[in-house]
Amino acid sequence: MGLDTYAVLPITNEEGQYKIAPEEAFADVPAVLVGGLFSGHGNGPSFRGKVYDGYVFEVTGVSLYQEYIPPEVVKEMADKLEKAAAEGRTTYRDWDEEEREISLEEVKALAAWFRVCADRGYAVVGWW
Repeated sequence: MGLDTYAVLPITNEEGQYKIAPEEAFADVPAVLVGGLFSGHGNGPSFRGKVYDGYVFEVTGVSLYQEYIPPEVVKEMADKLEKAAAEGRTTYRDWDEEEREISLEEVKALAAWFRVCADRGYAVVGWW
């Protein structure tokens, strides 16, 4: 199943509607994350979450396959991803127990992307 992951302003209304975070907020995030059909090219407020869910889940304990991840959880995720990037951690075991790897450049970009979200109070949503 596909998954696109978006940074959004936190839900503040009763209808549960949200607004995608501004692209310029992610200007310093390296443009190396995989983009999706609807999620741009991975160098803005969205990326192809399906590609990174296994890594993110192993490092943070949080799956990207959620409709809404609140800002306080996003901050915890950012902290854990930054630690993994500093340690040079690039491998993980996916759902099939196979060892997989993403590049250190992607790890650093994920950490930077989540840090932007954490510092600006953004939530994260998944669309599949």
